[in-house]
Amino acid sequence: IMLVLSGKRVTGPLWALAVSFVIFGILMIFLDRSLFALNLDRRFAQRIIRFGVLMTAASSFNVIAVQAGILGLAYLTTEIEVGVYKLASTFGMIPLLFGEGIIMPFLPLIKKSLTESPKEAPEFIRLLLRFLIVAGLFAPGLLIPLGKPLISLVFGSAYEDAASPLRILLGASFAGLLFSVLFSVSYMNNDLKAATSITGIVAALSIGGSLAFIPARGATGAALALLIAFATGLILILRWLCRSLQVRLEWRKYGLYILSAAEMATVLFLFITLVRSRVVGLVGGLVIAPLFYVGALFIQKGITRFELVRLLQIAKARP
Repeated sequence: IMLVLSGKRVTGPLWALAVSFVIFGILMIFLDRSLFALNLDRRFAQRIIRFGVLMTAASSFNVIAVQAGILGLAYLTTEIEVGVYKLASTFGMIPLLFGEGIIMPFLPLIKKSLTESPKEAPEFIRLLLRFLIVAGLFAPGLLIPLGKPLISLVFGSAYEDAASPLRILLGASFAGLLFSVLFSVSYMNNDLKAATSITGIVAALSIGGSLAFIPARGATGAALALLIAFATGLILILRWLCRSLQVRLEWRKYGLYILSAAEMATVLFLFITLVRSRVVGLVGGLVIAPLFYVGALFIQKGITRFELVRLLQIAKARP
């Protein structure tokens, strides 16, 4: 608070957070006397340091990629643009949070399959990737048509400008979801160096894109920069997945999932256009969306009953 009041609106909180972490670490060393009694092997200690450096770099790059837009807006535009982007990102990050909540319980199984049965691991990863795409596409298909009326209803018509960056952020969040999960796979496969390099490219693209797009496009430019960064990172890590683990991507299936989400978005747009009441349109859309999406997936055979049963069996067998 003192640094913010002194005029350092952006760098102040960052410095405060960094200093607090350093102080906390120093205090823990002196409070936990057992740390002085550790007798680590030098080679093992070097491996820990290398791993820690790579993980710290990857985590830092990821934070930079996500926060580059809001920092660029704070320095290059007005507070109004910052507020618009922040509001858009509140809803735009839903695919990332929703998808990760679904897939995270399966990550220990991926590690187990990579360690104990590497020949079966590609098939297992491919199955989870498909269901991750299905889960991740639901939020963009829902919020692209409903985002503007939802923002207008909750925050007022003055914030409707957030709808444009919101639509782009939904795509960026979906790409970021796939990227973050596949990053975890590369980490479990002991290929953290390649994954960290790709994350660095994502951060560089986010910074460069923010500097290029924000002055002319504001919040929409920041969202576009993040979309380009995560989409590029996703392409690179998919390339790694195919080369290192021999995972065969199923583009036809992915196309069916995208088609189902697009059909759901179209139906929702027509529904809210025909219904005069904004509240009825939103509530009805929230009811119609999952029913239509699941129905479209099964009708187009994007997901079969056997595959769904197989995934549930895997979930029940989770340690």
